[in-house]
Amino acid sequence: MKKTNGILVLCLLFTSCYSYRPLKGEPVILENMYQIRFIENSKKNLRILEMGDTIKGISASGKKFEIPTDRVAEIRKKKFSIVKTIVIPTVAAGSVLLAIGNYVNNNLFTGSDFSEGGIK
Repeated sequence: MKKTNGILVLCLLFTSCYSYRPLKGEPVILENMYQIRFIENSKKNLRILEMGDTIKGISASGKKFEIPTDRVAEIRKKKFSIVKTIVIPTVAAGSVLLAIGNYVNNNLFTGSDFSEGGIK
């Protein structure tokens, strides 16, 4: 029970309101933050400064990068996610309330005079 509640609390704490989605024909706006996915399945979050034969950008930590475009598999944009913002926390909170209700029901009313149909 405690492990389940702990996992649910961690899920709530580490959920983000944003996720990265493919551009789908949208233009890349310079000076915005994007996620670059490489052919070799790695990724890097960069603020794109210049695009051409190479993508020049800077990471959140301030490190500058120059990436050849032939290594890039996909460019993704950060977008607001209603599922991560509302649905996941609501389901987690509902699960915690159900677990508490189940605990209260099993421990307070089992074996007491209430289970016999009334107080004697």
